[in-house]
Amino acid sequence: MSWGKRKEKSKYISYFNLWDALGQPGCPVCSLAERNSFRFLDALLYERVNDVGTREELRKSLGFCNWHAWKSLEVQNCPLGLGIIYNDMLERIQERLAKVQHSIPVFIPFIRRLLPRGKVKNSNRLLRPSHSCPVCQSVRFFEETNLGILLDFISERDFERQFSGSAGICFPHLIIAIEKFPGHENLPLLIERQMTKYESLQGEVSEFIRKHDYQYAHEPRGAESDSWKRALEMVVGKREIFPSQMDRRAKEEEAPSEKEITEEVWEGVEKLNSKTRN
Repeated sequence: MSWGKRKEKSKYISYFNLWDALGQPGCPVCSLAERNSFRFLDALLYERVNDVGTREELRKSLGFCNWHAWKSLEVQNCPLGLGIIYNDMLERIQERLAKVQHSIPVFIPFIRRLLPRGKVKNSNRLLRPSHSCPVCQSVRFFEETNLGILLDFISERDFERQFSGSAGICFPHLIIAIEKFPGHENLPLLIERQMTKYESLQGEVSEFIRKHDYQYAHEPRGAESDSWKRALEMVVGKREIFPSQMDRRAKEEEAPSEKEITEEVWEGVEKLNSKTRN
C-alpha cells in the first residue's frame, strides 16, 4: 500500500482516536494504550475466554503479565473469566513443575563439589512463559500504529494545530518512534516539536520550584502547580504502560550435556589427583 493510500485509510480508523486523544491531558499514545488494554481484556474475558485458540495462546504466556492481570479486575463480571483462565494456568504450572522435577540432575555430593559453580543450570526454560502477555502484544501493536499515524499527519496543518495544543508524546514513546520509523520524512519535525514542548514544560517546572523559595512563596500559584506531575509523565510515560526495569530474570545459558558433565567430572578428578600427588 502506498504512503498516500495508507494515510487515507488511517483517517477512517485510528486517526480520529488519536485526534481525540490529543485533546486530553498527557501523552495521547499512552492514553490510547491504556484504553486498548482495557478493551482487549473486556472482550477476552466476556467473549473469548472459552475460545480454543485464545486459551492456547494464554497457556503459552501463562495468562497475563502482572500489570494486566491486576488491571483485569477492573472489567465488569471478571471473576468467572479469570477463574476459568487461572484454573487452567494452575494445571499448566503443575505440569511444568513435574517436568522440572524429573529433569533436575541428581549428583553424588563428591561429584557435585568437582563441578564449577553454576555449571549445572536449573530448568528456567520449562518454567518461564514462552510467549509474552497477549494484552502487551496488542498494546505494542496499536502503539506502533498510532505513532505511525502521528508521523504521517503531523505535517498537515489541521493535525499539527491539534498536536500543538496537546501535551505532546512522552519521551519513551518518542524513542519508540525514532527506533521504529528512523527514515520517516516527518521524524525531524516530530523531534523538533517535542523539544519545544519539553523546553516549555521545563520552564513551568522551574517556575514551580522558584515559587517554593521562601522569597517568592507569597506569589500566587498558577498553571505550573501540577507541572512536576506532568514532567514525570513526559519522562517515564503513564502508569503501567512501560515495563519495569527491575528484571529478575537470570541470563539463560544452555544446560550442560551429559558429555560435558562427564568431562567436567573427570577434569575435576584429575585436578584432585594432581593435588594429592603433589
